Amino acid sequence: MELAPGGVVLQSYSLGGNEQEIGHDLVNDPVWRAESLKAIDSRSLTLAGPFELLQGGTAVTGTLPVFVPDGQGGERFWGFTIALIQLPNLLEATGLSIVAEQGHQYWLSRIHPDSGVRQVFEASGESQIQESVMYYIDVPNGAWELYLRKTDEISPLWLASQFILVVVLSAMVSILVYTRLQRTAARQVAQRTLDREINERTRLEAAELKLARELSVVDEVAQIITST
Repeated sequence: MELAPGGVVLQSYSLGGNEQEIGHDLVNDPVWRAESLKAIDSRSLTLAGPFELLQGGTAVTGTLPVFVPDGQGGERFWGFTIALIQLPNLLEATGLSIVAEQGHQYWLSRIHPDSGVRQVFEASGESQIQESVMYYIDVPNGAWELYLRKTDEISPLWLASQFILVVVLSAMVSILVYTRLQRTAARQVAQRTLDREINERTRLEAAELKLARELSVVDEVAQIITST
């Protein structure tokens, strides 16, 4: 789980092993930029990736943009709340490995947001599956493609439904994580606002005190002139 004010990762839980993510600018990183901007523009949860992580490994991210009041009746982009989902863990939960164990094949891909080229990120074989059926899998703010070879022993529709179920559950987890991280972000924003108000109040009080002293000096000078 990560917080990225302004699109830059500043907090990560747990931090151990994820130190390299701190300071990662998601908006200006060429690999992450397209889907980061897509999340901001749509103002919605986006299942982005898979990405090769700076700390190693491959993951998809549940990235949710956070907007806060701008003080002028509108809103401004605050940053992202992010849930990292290790791709091997996600795929293991889908049960796709059962297909390979039974001698069948699958091919999982997406259209890359930058190049527009199909990106295969998981497959049970090296070559493209022939005589297969394809299912579109709607993921938050995107789509994946699942190709399955037809067999009599296992239903491609059943496999697709199981995979879709896991992806939907992962998105729900991301939303729950967002709710918790949003509260943390809101507290941080409120504290910064309070600190600014206190600093401004202190500055105004100091200015008023200085003005009062100057007026007092002017009064004393006026009284001296009057008495003479």
